[in-house]
Amino acid sequence: MAVQTMDPALNPLPSMSPGDANRESPRNPAAAGLRAVITGDIVASSALGTAQRHELPEALRAVHREVQRHLQARELYPIDLFGGDSWQIYLSNPTAALAAATLFRSALFADFGLSTRMVIAVDDIDFLNTENLSESDGPAFRRSGRALKKMNGRSLLLLLAESAQPPAQIAASALARTIEHIAASWTRSQAQSIKHVIACMLEDQHCSQAEIGRRWYPDAISQQAVARHLQSAGWSTIEESLNDYTKLIAHAT
Repeated sequence: MAVQTMDPALNPLPSMSPGDANRESPRNPAAAGLRAVITGDIVASSALGTAQRHELPEALRAVHREVQRHLQARELYPIDLFGGDSWQIYLSNPTAALAAATLFRSALFADFGLSTRMVIAVDDIDFLNTENLSESDGPAFRRSGRALKKMNGRSLLLLLAESAQPPAQIAASALARTIEHIAASWTRSQAQSIKHVIACMLEDQHCSQAEIGRRWYPDAISQQAVARHLQSAGWSTIEESLNDYTKLIAHAT
């Protein structure tokens, strides 16, 4: 049930019915259409202690489960972990990819104090193994993984299909740089505020700041404190960027 809100900033992303997501069997050639592949790695993972490195896979799986829970009909398949500190996820419908990536980043930092780089590639795929993404292939998989290896000094890239018009890719790059710049200065409390509000968006809920305050951990906080965290976390600009991305992908597909 939707939660009543007095905060006009906390608006959901455009909703989709379950039929809007292209459902795929575990192993099959892909149906036509754009998909989203997000590939990432942990920043400064070599500086983590042995215990932290040992717990890293479960931390990534826990964050993925949270993103998966909030995505609902916009399918997110099992996370693929590789190389000790790297990960990859796949969305059959790319419309929510930037919101999902931002939720992943904010939850990982808020819950575990870990930062991640990531590349979102919105493109075609050739074939898909939903049980083991490493056995999948296609432009979205290849471009996301290769761009991450070449990434230097950035923490977020957004790549549209190579067939996209140059202005669309320019717009996508600008949206990624905007979110990247804002997220770089988050505190863990600010990241938690972004985590909660994007979760509400993906669930198509109208969450009030008071409701987010009641969900806060380890202890509930006031509506005023939530408002301060959201403002200092740059939420209004992030929300505009997420909505602009949704419109951009709607025209691309």
